[in-house]
Amino acid sequence: MTLSMTEKPTKGSKTNFKDILFKWSEAQGLEVKVKGQWGRARVRPCFPHLSPMEYLSIVDIESKELVLVERMSDLDKCSSEALNRALEESKFMFKIIEILEIKDSFDLRTWRVKTTSGPRQFFTKLSDWPVVLSDNVIYIRDLYEDQYVIDDLNKVIGDGVKMLKALI
Repeated sequence: MTLSMTEKPTKGSKTNFKDILFKWSEAQGLEVKVKGQWGRARVRPCFPHLSPMEYLSIVDIESKELVLVERMSDLDKCSSEALNRALEESKFMFKIIEILEIKDSFDLRTWRVKTTSGPRQFFTKLSDWPVVLSDNVIYIRDLYEDQYVIDDLNKVIGDGVKMLKALI
């Protein structure tokens, strides 16, 4: 099911959260009710390191934004608890300690890395670039929404480090 909010907010207007509800279920994850219809959703903090509990983009399964939650305090208790749970689930990040290979082919970039959780291979679109969060901290999100972080690029080893530096 695709949900959407067709009204575009005007400058200075606020979303009415009486018409939007959130719930969490172990089977479905985060669900949102928009215009009377329930659908699956994901939460994406706009500023995950600076303001992790503010400015939360709620997107559908096709990554189209449904609503922007500026503050959790704008929500009712049940919706706030559901978003908190979704945020906890979304915070997990693989920490990259070695880049074995970064290879471009067709529309995908293939990454072979070692993380603190073991070896991983993941894919990103060629149009999706690693994000430099601060000095030597790099953030990457793969095609399946898994998140990867390099805490200090100077401490990462491997043949792919030169390729990564060319990407940032």
